[in-house]
Amino acid sequence: MWKTVGLGEGIASVSAAGGRIFTVGYHEGHEFLSALDEQSGERLWIQRIGPQVGESSLMRWLGQRTPTVDGDRVYVITAYGELSCHNVASGEPLWKKSYREDFGAKKPIFGFCDHPLVDGDRLICTPGGTLITMVALDKVTGQTLPSASPATTVPRARPILWLPVGACI
Repeated sequence: MWKTVGLGEGIASVSAAGGRIFTVGYHEGHEFLSALDEQSGERLWIQRIGPQVGESSLMRWLGQRTPTVDGDRVYVITAYGELSCHNVASGEPLWKKSYREDFGAKKPIFGFCDHPLVDGDRLICTPGGTLITMVALDKVTGQTLPSASPATTVPRARPILWLPVGACI
């Protein structure tokens, strides 16, 4: 059992994979993605991923975001709507997309909340933009693949992969 400090402020979930734990937090006006050693809690790396977005103390649970880990990559969305892909071992940024600029999304009052889903070679996200509501990206390059048409409302649910009973992946 271990305890760590210095991950920043905010309410964030964690993802665990390959002996590492990933989470996000605010520190000194910025949002950071951190990787910790699963056994010791030692910080392996920290990467600045965007500006801090003010949170309402009563509604801060609405802005939860969970990093998604897939092999040697970790994907994370900031409260400001910046989706980025990082190398799991080093934290090095590999590519970035903006929900606002690339998909026409407007920042929700409490910030963006999304949980990217990996499905084969695709990364599925729900920016809720006027250009694209739900988007499929090439998970390696970040290139936009053919995606859903725009909607009139912002999605408030995370994407899930559904398989009929008896189906195999």
